[in-house]
Amino acid sequence: MKINVKEARRRFSELLNRAEHGEDVVVTRRGKSAVRLVVAVKGQPRHPLPDLS
Repeated sequence: MKINVKEARRRFSELLNRAEHGEDVVVTRRGKSAVRLVVAVKGQPRHPLPDLS
């Protein structure tokens, strides 16, 4: 999932949950990839999350 900085601020908690569940979350700035959220402790994803985009 790619999301811009403004939207990422608004949906930060959701993005953390998605990253914890193994989803690739990339935050963009001015249309270019800036950072990727990754889980700090690797393990099995709890449950897949539905696509809300």
